[in-house]
Amino acid sequence: MQWTLEQICAILKVSEEGLGAAIAGVLNELTAALGATRAQLLRPSADGRWLILEMVWQREPGPFTGLVRIEASALPAAWWAAFQAEAPLVCDDLANCDPALFPANSAALAGIGAVLAVPFSLDGRFAGALLLSAPEGRLLPEAVPTEALAALAQTIGSRLGCADLAMPRTSRPLSDEVGGVAPAADAVSTADTVLTFDGDGRVTGCCSRDDRAVADGLEGLAGMMPEDFLLPEQTARLRAAFDHCRLGGASPPFPLRLPTRAGPREMRAMVFERAAPETAPEGAPAGLGLLLQDVSGAGPDRRHVERCARAMEAMSVPAVMTDASCRIAWMNAAFERRTGFGFFEALGSTLAELLRIEMPVPGDGDRLSAARLTRRPIRIEFQCRTKSGAAILLDVSIVPLFDAAGTCLGTFATAIDITERRARETALAGGEGSVRTASDALVNALEALPDGFACFDAEDRLVICNARFRELLPMAGPPIVPGLGFRELFESALTQGMRRGDPEQRARWIAGQEKARCCGARILEGERRDGGWLRLSDLPTSDGGRVVLCTDITALKRDARRTREKLVAAMDASVDGVAITDSAGAYLYMNRACREMLGIGAGADIRAHVWQEFHSEEEVARIRAVSERPLQACGIWTGLVVARRTDGGSAEQEVSVTRQADGCKLCISRGVSERRRVERNTLRLREELQLAQRRQVIAQVAAGLMHDFNNLLATVSGSATLLRNGGDAESNIARILAASAQAGALVNRLASLEQRAHCPDLIDLRDPLEEAVNLVRAGAGSGLSLTLRLPRDPMLAVADPTDVIQVFLNLLLNARDAISCSTLEACRGEIAVTAELVHDRALRRKPRIGQLLPDRRYFRICVSDNGSGIGWAVRRRLFEPYFSTKGNGGTGLGLSIVEGAVTENGGAIGLQSRRGCGSRFIVFWPEAGQEPHEDLCAAGPPCGRLAGRRILLSDGDQEALRILSVHLETAGAEVAASNNPEDILEAVRSDPENWDLLVTDFDMPRLTGADLAAAVRTYAPGLPALLVTAQPDRHLRSGAARRDLFSGVLGKPVASVDLVAGAVAAIGGRQTER
Repeated sequence: MQWTLEQICAILKVSEEGLGAAIAGVLNELTAALGATRAQLLRPSADGRWLILEMVWQREPGPFTGLVRIEASALPAAWWAAFQAEAPLVCDDLANCDPALFPANSAALAGIGAVLAVPFSLDGRFAGALLLSAPEGRLLPEAVPTEALAALAQTIGSRLGCADLAMPRTSRPLSDEVGGVAPAADAVSTADTVLTFDGDGRVTGCCSRDDRAVADGLEGLAGMMPEDFLLPEQTARLRAAFDHCRLGGASPPFPLRLPTRAGPREMRAMVFERAAPETAPEGAPAGLGLLLQDVSGAGPDRRHVERCARAMEAMSVPAVMTDASCRIAWMNAAFERRTGFGFFEALGSTLAELLRIEMPVPGDGDRLSAARLTRRPIRIEFQCRTKSGAAILLDVSIVPLFDAAGTCLGTFATAIDITERRARETALAGGEGSVRTASDALVNALEALPDGFACFDAEDRLVICNARFRELLPMAGPPIVPGLGFRELFESALTQGMRRGDPEQRARWIAGQEKARCCGARILEGERRDGGWLRLSDLPTSDGGRVVLCTDITALKRDARRTREKLVAAMDASVDGVAITDSAGAYLYMNRACREMLGIGAGADIRAHVWQEFHSEEEVARIRAVSERPLQACGIWTGLVVARRTDGGSAEQEVSVTRQADGCKLCISRGVSERRRVERNTLRLREELQLAQRRQVIAQVAAGLMHDFNNLLATVSGSATLLRNGGDAESNIARILAASAQAGALVNRLASLEQRAHCPDLIDLRDPLEEAVNLVRAGAGSGLSLTLRLPRDPMLAVADPTDVIQVFLNLLLNARDAISCSTLEACRGEIAVTAELVHDRALRRKPRIGQLLPDRRYFRICVSDNGSGIGWAVRRRLFEPYFSTKGNGGTGLGLSIVEGAVTENGGAIGLQSRRGCGSRFIVFWPEAGQEPHEDLCAAGPPCGRLAGRRILLSDGDQEALRILSVHLETAGAEVAASNNPEDILEAVRSDPENWDLLVTDFDMPRLTGADLAAAVRTYAPGLPALLVTAQPDRHLRSGAARRDLFSGVLGKPVASVDLVAGAVAAIGGRQTER
């Protein structure tokens, strides 16, 4: 029985998707216990003429038959008798049994040797039978009790859809069955709800089909005793069934009235014994099960009662029903939520006991008693206590219930919680005086307002207004009194009182269609007939009404007009052009200066023009392209444009365009032609002044230089005369060489008149770097971030600290200026200075200035910024002397000085930059103690050092050409010399691979040394070039080209040792400057 109960509960709870698998599992275990091999379901048709035999499960593989239809009249009478009696049929040898009972020749029963038929019913009617069969052998029905088989068959049949089939009702009443006429299986064959109890009789679980237990609230019975949810008479009947089951097995069926949320239900019940759980202690009493069948019937009355109960269950107000003895028989979920008492917890109690009711109003107790005696409805207030002890006040309506005979069956009551409402009423009653005082103060405050005030309700009727409102809004029609409509009031006042303004705007404002512009208010401004101005502000209120403020803005309009007139006068008097355009570009205003710039007459109507007319199509496209993003992001754009005058001329202008909130644009323009002319004249005068100063300096220096050179020339000339007259050759030659050396020193001293003395020493580069960064950081603003990251170890180098500071101070100041000129206003300016020691692979990339020796180590010092970057055209001329991108603010010598200082110390310079992405200058400074393996200045005879080398030599001075040629030939080189650069170029063009080196002067006829080296490189890209020049500013003049054209630079006069060393270094790929 325990197993059967578990299977019934499982089938009742399973969903439709898992029903097939659940039934298959149950039948698998059931047929194994009985010895059957297949299960069939016999169901009557709706009209009762046919019986449908359907295979629902088969244990062994084989043909699976479909639906078989059998005439109901063909079924043996013995079957019908058993089905009507709801008794099982058993036959172990179908072939030899009575044909009247089991017809062996029936096609429907072909192949069956033993059969067990278990009938089941629904609402007292035959609903079908479960047939368990086997080909041969004997079935064992005693393995499972017949009442358990009937309950299981009933459950399977109901879940498989037998509830909709109909057969004639059995004629036996329930009372006969209770009396014992029917077998015990009758009570369980139609069970649809199961309650389980422990050994003490306490409810432990509940299950039913179609979730009826949930709908009826039976799941709330868990943990209760029968006395907690049944009336005493029903409790006694259930206890008697419990005792009978413990003594003699399953109890006979008995009637039981069960309270549910859908109302009391009449049940047919049977109690059976359940096995004790495995975890229960030894000797513990077995549990009990209660099978219930709803026999209340499905008639109209029952459906009506259930619908009423469901409707009352869904009510949001508490509802309760009592019986004739005033005990609670039913209540809805709202009553449970408000009071805290559960459904079955409150059943059987009186309201007075459960809620501890008190009568807050004197005399209500007598009224309630009188209503009970006379059986009349009553509405009364109860002071109650919830389950938690909280006090609540309920407004209760009680209605008596009668049956058809007029007998009172009980009462039905609904309650409304008025606790909060009564508290508010009490508070309001106590504050009436304060409200009256506040109302008077509010009226006085409204009358003291300088503006008109009017309040309208949700129906647009005037509630209250002050005297100022009546004064500012005179009415030609009805007087302004409470109750006057909004439209009626303002249509008359605005139509007759305002002489200016947009009539359509007034109509939209009155109709409530004008859009809110400020804080949810609708604004309307207009001029009155007396010349004053009014502003009406319509503000919505939270209750659907509105507040209208009427403000006299006459003075405000007068001041605005005066300000506008002054502004227009100021713009007309401005020397700058001022124009205003609408969102489409049409001119709304243009001052005199702007008209003159564009050639528009004073009487011309500027509203007929758009700004695009005064620019070419290409200029219009350019202006739109460069101004669109700044105008959208910042609302302002400044730039240079070229305007087209009406007379055909052009005007270059500097304009500033500002976008307004309404889409209009304010344009301020200024002609730059005159400014450009003044700037050119200023530049010319400055250059002439500088030229005059230079000439004066040159004259002074030339006078001293002429004196010194005359002395030296006298020495040279006298010594040469002595030599010609046969004087001592050695002493005279020594005097000539000494004079030549002094002349060279004099020229070098002249070239360095304005240069500081170079004093190299062993220093730590970190100190001058920090000093340069601190100098720039002291003058940097808050918008500039300057960071310095240096290595922990000393950066030892041989250098002049002043040179290092001068180099990096120039680079840092250039970075700062690049950031200040950047248009990326949203980004913060950043300059970063980093340093590290590098060698080998880090030196493979060719620098822009100088040359890196692979066998030396260098300190790589980087200065990076996020400024405007450097374009390719500017990068090509960046190191040229006097080239500057700062206009009058720059000298053009900063990077030239950087180049000279770095290369003079044996370093190099690299550059990485892109327009708009910032720049990065990289300075390579040689580490101390790392001298080259080959000394370019090594003394000694130069003979043989250039043996086999073919050298091209070009110099504009014939004597210098001859001397240089002799020096190179003495070192073993084959020299092709010419003072015409075009001859040298032709030699290279004829045989580019024949030459090892080009040695050239800078200043020569037709071509400079840089031009010659560049032309030679087109024919012999790998041919090195060495520059030998007498120019004092050779560092500056050759700086832009030497990184690409020359391997080294030597100054005249040059010693033979230095010339040969320079040639050897150039051919070997090394750069030298002496």
